[in-house]
Amino acid sequence: MPSFPATNNDVYCYLKQSLEPDFDVVSDPQVGYFAQWLFSYRILKDQQLQAELQGDFRKIPAGSLINKAQGIIRNLRSETSEAQHKHSSQKPAPNRTAALPIASRLPPLTDSRTWFSSGRAAFAWLLKDAIRPRRVILPTFICWSLVVVVVQRFPNIQLDFYSVSRTLNKTYPVSSNADDAIVDVHYFGHKSSAPVESISATVLEDWSHCPLTESPLSPTDQRLRPGSDGRNFYRFGSLRKAYRVADGGFIDGLFNPKYESDAHPDAWLRLAANHWTDLREAENMLDREFRISDISSQSLAVILKTQPQLAADRRRANNSYLNENLATGNALVKFANNEAPLLHGRRFDSEDERNSFRHFLADRQIFTSIHWPVHEHLKQRQDTIDIEDALWLEQHTLAFPISDHLTEQQMEQICDAAAEWKRAGASRFAIRSTG
Repeated sequence: MPSFPATNNDVYCYLKQSLEPDFDVVSDPQVGYFAQWLFSYRILKDQQLQAELQGDFRKIPAGSLINKAQGIIRNLRSETSEAQHKHSSQKPAPNRTAALPIASRLPPLTDSRTWFSSGRAAFAWLLKDAIRPRRVILPTFICWSLVVVVVQRFPNIQLDFYSVSRTLNKTYPVSSNADDAIVDVHYFGHKSSAPVESISATVLEDWSHCPLTESPLSPTDQRLRPGSDGRNFYRFGSLRKAYRVADGGFIDGLFNPKYESDAHPDAWLRLAANHWTDLREAENMLDREFRISDISSQSLAVILKTQPQLAADRRRANNSYLNENLATGNALVKFANNEAPLLHGRRFDSEDERNSFRHFLADRQIFTSIHWPVHEHLKQRQDTIDIEDALWLEQHTLAFPISDHLTEQQMEQICDAAAEWKRAGASRFAIRSTG
């Protein structure tokens, strides 16, 4: 349901968000100066008047229009089942190329993507307003944030998992229902194969590890996977992974979400940070609480100025350098020539070896990451879900930064440190606690 209106002034939007497209909600505003206080809102069904609100905002008590609107919504909703109701933000974009009046005020132009404050905000909005699934199916090798979104924000949605092997091959569910949603992740920028045709669920393609180099999709066109049998398809993602921005997420296609109020404190802290501890605290803030809000203007400006092809070329070059010169571990992913790696994944023979190397690098101001620790919710279900390979990936792999702002000389520093570590005895180094 749309957010409860704060004042009488919000009632018209509240009616449209609550009743369309099952009903048409229209306004008949007065023109001219000083006419802003007069209102006339009509609710129609098949061009027949169902209800009407009109008056003068100056003459009605605070909250009275809200109460009347709620009564209208309750009465009209009794005629339309909630299961059939679709949020107004899912409506296809109006045809604004049709004959428009010659006027200075015209409907605003829109973008081919809908922007959010984070990838998890985009994911949450899809579940809340676009899809409303009965069940969400995540891969066992998955970032905590998506698990937390479902567990904490949507406790009534069933959460299941499908297995991912230590070579990142996926075993998709053999069957699904139309009211299921399956999340398909392109790990580290490597595009995975699509779920099989027997899956009738909505597919949510997580594009967080990929730059925005491809033409966006239009969900209003219901673009489908090649060869599929009619399932819906959406692409979403986080932007903070592939871009150096304080916040950001997206969904391909034109939607019109009602954003939640957000002061973006975590983004503010990232922009103010002069030490990695502030960056870590900003991540903790987002993990503790996030809102389905809009992207900040600073972040959007950076994204629009980025040249994705140049960034992709630099990442490929950095990844190739580590492939050819990093003398420890083995590459986790073999990227295609047209893929832009986000990180260089490396697997090791043991957890001790991996941890020893990671601490050695950190002492030299080279910081790596572990993708991903298995969420406790998944560990609690390991009697029914195969998480053996997800645990192996947590314990044996390491991700190296290869961002486009990093140079070949910095890749050489990583490789020189690896050679030094091997010469000095490699895994025999003492492993200190990370704290």
